[in-house]
Formats: sequence, structure tokens, C-alpha cells
Amino acid sequence: RLVSDVHPTGLETYNAEDLSEAEFRELIVARASEISDLENGPVFRLLVFHRPDDTDVVLLKIQEMAGDGWSLLMIIQELLARYTGFGSAELLDAGGGKSFDDYLLWQRRFMDSPVGQESLAFWRQRLAGRPPRLALPQDRPRKPVPPGRSGVIPFRIAGGFGAEMGSFAKAQGVSDFAVMLAAYAALLGGYSGARELLIHSAGANRTQREFESVVGFFTNLIAYRLSVDPEASFARLCRATQEEVQAVLSNQAVPTQQVIAELAENDEVYRAVRARADDSTGLFQVGFS
Repeated sequence: RLVSDVHPTGLETYNAEDLSEAEFRELIVARASEISDLENGPVFRLLVFHRPDDTDVVLLKIQEMAGDGWSLLMIIQELLARYTGFGSAELLDAGGGKSFDDYLLWQRRFMDSPVGQESLAFWRQRLAGRPPRLALPQDRPRKPVPPGRSGVIPFRIAGGFGAEMGSFAKAQGVSDFAVMLAAYAALLGGYSGARELLIHSAGANRTQREFESVVGFFTNLIAYRLSVDPEASFARLCRATQEEVQAVLSNQAVPTQQVIAELAENDEVYRAVRARADDSTGLFQVGFS
């Protein structure tokens, strides 16, 4: 669905030479927190702040529906390449001649193909008959649908833990991601007593090499369905989680909303999600990233 035509990039410059470090940080946070206007644009904003000693600080903002984290990294890499090679005639071939429209056309054809229908059947089976909501301990009653506010709790992991986890993952023949996801599932199972979990995550959804360099919102909502057996070893849970991760990532190209539309016919929760203007908030209780 077309929301708006492409808007030119918004380039803004600010003289911040007289601001203290505290004042400058406050300005950066304020500008970064401003909500981008998807309909009226610009969806890409480049803010340049002039600081003392001939130093510039650049803030790049992308409206969340115009680009994902992968896209942001590519844009930053291109900006750095153009900056360091300023004055040269060589230009980067961003996207390899492909556009996000090309991807949408590919996606439509994929979903009409036998492989696409098999992937849709995979999600239909994975998400049908969802496990009950987790009875997690809470400090106060919570609404069924989150209000949209969130917070961050920073913490440090002991030095050497990453290497130890990597060695354990290698010994089990699984990825580091599978170990961390399994640990999260074991934690949720321990707190709630649940034996079956549905944990959502965000898939990069860059399954086709031809679209790896295209800027756009490719990220797709995916879900891992895991069984937690308190009698089984953690190593066994990690291996089962690795199998689930591989199966899910092999079928991540199916649009989430198409899966919801399929399941809405026989499930009132999916019908409610579909009725909220394709908002998937509340579809999954817990996530992992």
C-alpha cells in the first residue's frame, strides 16, 4: 500500500559550537526523539551539528517504515565511503540496480509459487493452536495489549562469558543465537511453569542475494515455538532450539500479515489483531532479539 511518494532527503545544519557537552547531548536526544512524518516526509533526515575545533557531528534519522537496521548500516557505510573518497569519480552501485518495488514483485510471485505456499502452510501449522499466555510474576496487573511504552535496563555480562558460550555452542553443534534463545526459553519456562512457548523475533528477511543491497523495510515478524522439558538437559534444549531456528529462518519470507489473514478465519485473537489495522501488537506476549 502506497503511503506517500518518495520525498527528498532532509539536510539540516545546526551551529552547536557554543553549547556545553551536556547541552549538546540534550539537543541530540531531542532531535533523535522527534517522530518522523511518513506521509509528508522527509523519511530520511541528515542533521549536521557544527562543534568547536572544526568538528561536525552527524545524526542520521530514517522513518521506521522506510528502512530497517540492515538498511541503516548500508547507508552509514555508503556515507563513510563517499566521505573518505570525496572528489573521486567513482560512485557506489547501491542496490545493484534493484529497488524495493522489485522485491515486492518478487515477494508476490514467491507467494504464488509452490514453495511460497509450502512456507505459508509451515506458519499456518506453527501458529495455529497457540500456547496459553504465560503466567509470569508481575509487580502489578498488566493490560492484555501493551500501551506502547517501553524501557531499557542495561547490565554487564562478566568478561569471558562470550568465549565460554561460544565453546559450548560449538561443542553442541549449534549457533550462539540458539544457545541464548534456549536460555531465554528456559528462564520463561522456569518463571511461568509453561512447557510450550511462542517467542517472537524479527527476521532480517534478506533471503535473496539480489536484494541484499536494497534499502527498505524487509524485516519480518517471525516466531519460534519451543518446548521446555524440565527433565531434559540444557544441551538437549539447545539442539532442539537450533532445529527450530533453522526451520523458521527457512520460511521467513512469508509476510506476517498474510499469515494472520489465514488464521483469522478460525481464531478470534487473530481476528482481533487483523481488525486493528494490521497491527500485530498483542499477538505475541514475549519476544527475543
